[in-house]
Amino acid sequence: MQLIRKDRGESLLILALSSILFWLALEGLALRSVLTLLPILFAVQIMLTDLVDAYLLKHTSTQTRWFKLFMAPGTILHELSHLFAALATGCIVTRVSLFKPNPKTGTLGYVQYQQPIDKWIVVRDIIIGFSPFFGCGLFLFLVNLLAGGGLLRYAFSLHVSQLDQIFFIHSDTASLLLVNIMSLDLSTMTGILLLYLQATFAFGASSSSTDLKNAFTSMYRHPIGMIFLLILLFLLLFLSEKPYGLLGFGDDIAGGIRIFLSLSLILVLVSQIILILSLPVLALSVQYLRIRGGERYVPPILAAATLLLLAYLGFYNPLWIMLVFLISSLMLANKKYFLK
Repeated sequence: MQLIRKDRGESLLILALSSILFWLALEGLALRSVLTLLPILFAVQIMLTDLVDAYLLKHTSTQTRWFKLFMAPGTILHELSHLFAALATGCIVTRVSLFKPNPKTGTLGYVQYQQPIDKWIVVRDIIIGFSPFFGCGLFLFLVNLLAGGGLLRYAFSLHVSQLDQIFFIHSDTASLLLVNIMSLDLSTMTGILLLYLQATFAFGASSSSTDLKNAFTSMYRHPIGMIFLLILLFLLLFLSEKPYGLLGFGDDIAGGIRIFLSLSLILVLVSQIILILSLPVLALSVQYLRIRGGERYVPPILAAATLLLLAYLGFYNPLWIMLVFLISSLMLANKKYFLK
C-alpha cells in the first residue's frame, strides 16, 4: 500500500472512461446502472483516501505512534489480501512487508510476486490489484455485524435498476452506518474497538495507485489476456440476463452476480462515508497532539466528566462526549484565539 502518487490521475481517468463505456455499451441490460456507478464510486473513494493521506502527511510523520496506530490494521489487512489473492491464483510470492512505513517513498507495505505469462495474466492482476477492497470489505461488514449494524442485510436486499437510485441508496447506507455508530457504547473498550476497526478497515479497502497501475498496465501489455477478460465479463453479463440452463444453477449464478455487485456498491459507499467522517476527527486529533504538558490531560478528564454526568442524567450519547473532547482540544491547542 502506498500513499499519494502523482500518477494516480491516470487511474482515475481510466475509471471515469470505464463508466462512460459501460453506460454506452450495456444499454437495455439490468446491470447497466450498477456497473456504470461502480467505477465512478471507486474514483471518489480513491480521491477521499488521497485527501486523508495528504492531511496525515502534512501534519504528522509516518513514524509517529498515532499514525501507525491508525494505519496499521487496515494496511496489514490490505497487504494480506494481496498475499492471499496472489497465492490463490497460482503466483509465486517473492517478498512481503505487511507494515513498514517508508517516509521517503510513502510505501506502507507491499507484496511482490511472479506469475506465468498465459491467458489468465490480466485476470490475475485485476484479482490481486482489487483484492484489498474485498478483503478489507469483508472484515468491515463482519465488524459492522458484530456491532449490531444492518449493512450486510441491506446489501443482500438491494436491487439497483436506475442511476437515480444511488442518492437514496447513499442516504440509506449513511443512515444505517450513523445509527450503528451512535449506538456504540464508547465508554467501553469493545465499543471503541468496533468503531476503530470500521474506520481503519474502510481506509485499507481503497486500492493504492500501484495496485491500480499494475492492473491497468497489465491490460495494455497483454492484449490476449485482455480479450480473455472481456469474454469472461460477457459470459457473466449473459448469465445475469438469461439464467437458464447450466444444470439448473443458472438462477443461482445470476443471483450470486447481483448480490456480489450489490455488496460491492454498499462497501464502496460505506468506505466513502467513513472516510468523510474521519476527516474532522483527524483534524481535531491533530489539534490534541499539539497540546503540551499537563494540559494534555484536560480533554480526557472533561470527556470522562461528561460521561459521568450523562450517566447520572440517564442520557447517554457518545456524540456529546466526543464533542467535549474535541472542542476542548481545539481550544487548548489554539489558546491565543480562545483563551486570551
